[in-house]
Amino acid sequence: MKKKSYILIIIALLAGVLIGIQLQKVFMKKYLANCRKRKPDILMKKLDKELKLSEEQRKKAGTIFYKSYKDIQLIKDKDYSQFKVIIDRAYSDFEKVLDDKQKAKLQKLREKFKKKHDKRKKAKTNSSQR
Repeated sequence: MKKKSYILIIIALLAGVLIGIQLQKVFMKKYLANCRKRKPDILMKKLDKELKLSEEQRKKAGTIFYKSYKDIQLIKDKDYSQFKVIIDRAYSDFEKVLDDKQKAKLQKLREKFKKKHDKRKKAKTNSSQR
């Protein structure tokens, strides 16, 4: 009798673990999909905070970055080499909206981002070589 009780408890625990794993996968898939949809929003908040954009600049920047994001989504699985071209074009269009002080600050932000990106890329390369 005790043996049956232990087996039932183990089965219940394993079932709970398996259900938990499946629920976590579903949650993460929905969470990541939501994050991908919000990328332009996150970028816009960061740029607005750092560059102190006017209302007109904010609207124009939103148009530029949302269009670029849609372009990236279209080519994402097909031609990755176009990714950098789209990003550079977006920032070039965005710079036309900024004053000189904002342009200088944007340049510093892009350099900071590039360093961070290169550092992550290098770390990823090093960890895959091990």
